[in-house]
Amino acid sequence: MKELILSRLTRLYGGSLEMDFGDMGKTLYTNQRGKSWEVVRGEYSLAYYNCCWRIVKGDLILYGCTEDEDCLEQIAGKYCLGARLISCEFINGITRRLRFSSGFSIDIFVCTVDTYDQPEYFTNFKGQEINFYNFLTSTEVY
Repeated sequence: MKELILSRLTRLYGGSLEMDFGDMGKTLYTNQRGKSWEVVRGEYSLAYYNCCWRIVKGDLILYGCTEDEDCLEQIAGKYCLGARLISCEFINGITRRLRFSSGFSIDIFVCTVDTYDQPEYFTNFKGQEINFYNFLTSTEVY
């Protein structure tokens, strides 16, 4: 079974969220104009756009998506990094709850009226998109 161990949590522009899982490594990207740059990524990355999110442990909200980024680094280091993703649940059809082995969860709240606008992108190290739920089912994490 492939385990998704959280390596990095990043708050993206506009409050979006990116999570890297597995070993971190550098990859080189080149755009159509020939400009290249290095990006550090995990074996797998899960990003959420058009959403709000929070990190929760029990009844305590540890971090909300609009708070100071320095606080995120502290919370991630103390509670999140090195934890294994153990489940992904849907609450009321569109809110997602990712549960991790160390007892914290990340709740993701979709911020769009179009329920077909999936704000979720799961990619491998090379940036190739993978169906997140098929991946979870096939690796028995879901």
